[in-house]
Amino acid sequence: MTRRLLPLLLIGLLVLYSGCMGGEDAGKGTPSVSVAPPEVSPEANGSSPVVTEIPKSPNKPLLREQLDPYPDLKTALDPVCAEPPVPEMECPEGMAFIDQCGGFCIDKYEAHDAGGGVAGSAPGTRPWVDINWHDAKAACEAVGKRLCKDFEWMAACNLDGDKYFLTEEEENETYGCHTKGSIGSDETGFRANCRSAEGVFDMIGNVFEWTDAQVPSDTWGGSSEPVGTALGEDGSKYGGDWVYHDSSYMKEGNVFLRGGDWYNYAGGSPGFGCFYLGLYGVPSDTYPSFGFRCCVDA
Repeated sequence: MTRRLLPLLLIGLLVLYSGCMGGEDAGKGTPSVSVAPPEVSPEANGSSPVVTEIPKSPNKPLLREQLDPYPDLKTALDPVCAEPPVPEMECPEGMAFIDQCGGFCIDKYEAHDAGGGVAGSAPGTRPWVDINWHDAKAACEAVGKRLCKDFEWMAACNLDGDKYFLTEEEENETYGCHTKGSIGSDETGFRANCRSAEGVFDMIGNVFEWTDAQVPSDTWGGSSEPVGTALGEDGSKYGGDWVYHDSSYMKEGNVFLRGGDWYNYAGGSPGFGCFYLGLYGVPSDTYPSFGFRCCVDA
């Protein structure tokens, strides 16, 4: 269940319940509908609980074809697919099913070099880095997959189903996503708690991930800023995630990089989460912190 549909589902259930109770025979043979309160977790010091809120995008839901390419930067910062969730379908081994955006499968692990220019996906391997965007696309295609669309990557990114960024305490203790290191990437799946509700690992931290989206125009350039600020929203909803689109380096044709890597050079803020977006990657770039993962239609 995605973050955008949960609020709508809850509202629907409340309306249904109200309608059932208002009739002459209200309560006769009609099961009661209860809505669970927001998930809360006590703070470490035992004070008042902290409510885990489900982010609701300010952007209008759009169909897949309307998100490829994105019409504007704001849409790219928090895209929402208009397609309703689809029933679960079978995915190839090593992939997880995502019911959004028409349904698709995504690699559970960041891609590794399986030899011969072919991308593999398995736990306990080193992410394939120092690979440019063109070669990453070819490596996915060589195994019958494709580089993930950016909106697909975003639809798949979460922690435990309802978290999209982490506090410093959660990074270091609860989830342990690899965002505070200085010695390179971990083996895939090493951070066992850094996984989505669907079983996808390391979408936050470890290595940046190329996606199949490019900047359509130099006019997207500006000054790098928090995602919440760029959207005109409460910044706390997007944690410490920033969008890097400084006009000094962001040019038409640059590629979207998602998820953050193993070294948070800013020392905690801005941080890395599902909404982090780097628009500084040139398609021919190769860096020891740039990797990828593959997707396929379900």
